Amino acid sequence: MIDHWLKRVGNQIICQAEVFAATVTQCYLSQHFQGRRAIFWIDNDAARPALIKTISHSPELLALSQCFHTYSERDNILCWFERVPSDSNIADGPSRGSPQEAADLIQGRILDEFQVPEELVDSFLNDEMYDAFTTLSRADPLPKHDMMIGGGTGRA
Repeated sequence: MIDHWLKRVGNQIICQAEVFAATVTQCYLSQHFQGRRAIFWIDNDAARPALIKTISHSPELLALSQCFHTYSERDNILCWFERVPSDSNIADGPSRGSPQEAADLIQGRILDEFQVPEELVDSFLNDEMYDAFTTLSRADPLPKHDMMIGGGTGRA
């Protein structure tokens, strides 16, 4: 995944990683989330709006957020996305190579191996999907239309 993102978006892939983490979490825990409400704490200011609105100028973020919401709809999960400051983010330690820090905070344990479902990874690596989202995310804005304003005609 990282090599794929580096090739497509350059060195700044934290947005993709944030949305991917939310999607994997939702996919992995879907049996617990099904038919429930879930709050996702996001500390990246580009990833959060992509998840909230399912829109982005980045084809990669658009594709990732679309996948997230496909799982939400399938499992009837009502999602809320909230901002968490980095200093309060339990995931900052693991994202910087210190997973034990988070495990200690929640009295948890570190899994030796975690398998992301193959179909999820395959869907993210599908170049045809990204090409379609590239076309959508880079399309020209909608044209302005004439409309009636106060009894006259004006430009919107």
